[in-house]
Amino acid sequence: MKAILQQAPEHARRAEDLAATLGITGKKKLHSSYVQMSAWSSRGRLVKAVPGTYRITPQPAIDTAP
Repeated sequence: MKAILQQAPEHARRAEDLAATLGITGKKKLHSSYVQMSAWSSRGRLVKAVPGTYRITPQPAIDTAP
């Protein structure tokens, strides 16, 4: 999922589209994936743009200056 979201980190994607891309089907599996994405959002791993829509958390720039 991380690789999918990193392709265009500024764009939010619907949870159902992410699940479909990953081949997640079936009511229980879809529900589980939605719950997991929501949990990752609560932990700061994903950003919930609007309900059911996520984007990857921006990574801080690495400062290589001395």
